[in-house]
Amino acid sequence: MTPAPLRIVPIAELLAGAGPACTHVENLCEGGAYLRRPPFRLETGALDAGHRAGVEQYFANMVSTFEPIRHLAFRDALVVGQGSVVTSDFCLVGESAYEFIGGDRAPDGLVDAGGGALALGSQPTATIARPTLLLKRPWNTNYGHWLVDSAAMLALAGGLTLPPGWQLAIGRQDGPAMQEIVRQTLDILAPGTDVVELPDNEVWRFSELHYLSPVHVPLKFMLPASLSALRALVLRDGLARSAPRRGIYVTRGEHGARRLRNEEQVIALCRELGLDVVQPERFTLTEQARLFHEANLIVGVKGAALTNALFCSGRTHLVVLSPGDFPDPFYWDLTAPAGIAYSEIFGVLQDRDRPIGQNAFTVPIEGLRGILEDCLHDLKGR
Repeated sequence: MTPAPLRIVPIAELLAGAGPACTHVENLCEGGAYLRRPPFRLETGALDAGHRAGVEQYFANMVSTFEPIRHLAFRDALVVGQGSVVTSDFCLVGESAYEFIGGDRAPDGLVDAGGGALALGSQPTATIARPTLLLKRPWNTNYGHWLVDSAAMLALAGGLTLPPGWQLAIGRQDGPAMQEIVRQTLDILAPGTDVVELPDNEVWRFSELHYLSPVHVPLKFMLPASLSALRALVLRDGLARSAPRRGIYVTRGEHGARRLRNEEQVIALCRELGLDVVQPERFTLTEQARLFHEANLIVGVKGAALTNALFCSGRTHLVVLSPGDFPDPFYWDLTAPAGIAYSEIFGVLQDRDRPIGQNAFTVPIEGLRGILEDCLHDLKGR
């Protein structure tokens, strides 16, 4: 039996022809735009030539626009792979699978049905009768994506209209460290709420599925209102207390990807300039949030731990060290709307035996010194 082809339908088009599959619509946030602060320092000399022009053009774009953030309820919807939503009339909600569709990839759990169409790769293995709010998003096993895609979405949804007895649906975490972070997050944002974990390799049917449009669309926007809501909820017990401001260097420890080959020299420089060395994953979520909130200068290799910069105050400098094949502007998108001064230095690749963005690299110590001294001088003048 040939699987039924799916139509990829964006939310706006879906609502224009809303049928019985969609039973509820409300706006959480109106569409709009926001300004991003230009980078404080940007060193692209070691960036692969094929990326340099595009990166510099992206960093010159000071305005981000976003569509309304909507809450929709669907009857008898399917959730596939990493959170792709298929309605009962065979529509794939485009926003739920943007990360795949935008990259010309079939979303996990879907297959090519010919002629560019998609279809389910397998049939549903479970049916959930209880009203469920979907929090699962692509790559949520990563600390950074969990925070900006799922936790920030849940923080924004405080005034959501949900039926009695609702529950949350999240992705299944692989390791104990992320399982604990997810537990801590939900204890803060939705205490006492029941949670069901969806495996990536199964299709589940939900009798009443509540879906929120994304608060983060890569290379388009990160909704400042959702990040502010998350920051306020996680830091609410610590915002009233003041602490001495300090600089920190964020080490990735023994993490194999994006290894900074001259990290010992970088650490020596940071310590010379008065920065402490920290490894955030050794702390709880709230401890990480306070650590970054109290920092006035943060230096580190591009990676998930730097997502904690969303908890910073506006009087902070963030300096990101990146390999020359990894032009992802995720952390500028994260911090620029909040007024955090952003700098990035692309380092020289030391090998190319790993996937793009994971290769070992070095950064020029004197170049880094110049950036850090400029940051410290700017902080003294504030």
